[in-house]
Amino acid sequence: MRRFDDSNSKALWQQTTMRNIDWTKESDAEPVDITMMALDWSNRADEAPLSLALMLLQTQGTLTVQMYKSYKKLLESYQTERDNFQRARTEILGYQMSLESLEVMLKTHEKNEYAWGDKYEQMEYDLKIRDLKLEEKQKELDQALKERDDFKVKLEKWTNASVLQNEVLNKKQR
Repeated sequence: MRRFDDSNSKALWQQTTMRNIDWTKESDAEPVDITMMALDWSNRADEAPLSLALMLLQTQGTLTVQMYKSYKKLLESYQTERDNFQRARTEILGYQMSLESLEVMLKTHEKNEYAWGDKYEQMEYDLKIRDLKLEEKQKELDQALKERDDFKVKLEKWTNASVLQNEVLNKKQR
């Protein structure tokens, strides 16, 4: 194995010592030369680099059409899966953000619920106090009205007694 020095390629290593493999049973062609390359690439800076091992079958220095088609198919499949993965990752991030937002809203709602519960209890307590004060004032008012009615009755009795006494005095003086 040796370092691959082609500056135009992204290949890191190239294996060229596999010339002794005989593929004649697998193919009708003559024995082939196998080159193995490890590729490292990514389209964006934020992606982790993808490493692929690619075996190129060479027959007299050229790629076979079948291997080229297989490579293209593999590359298209990889790109499709990568795009699907990116969409799924974006959806997951969206769901996570939505979930976090809902959790914050739920916590806020719970805090508000406790605050409103406390405020409701305080208002209920204040209402009971006002009811007690109102009952007390109502009793005082009833007492005052009863006393007033009693004083009216006494006043009428005194007035009647005074009128009768004046009549009696007037009769005695005549």
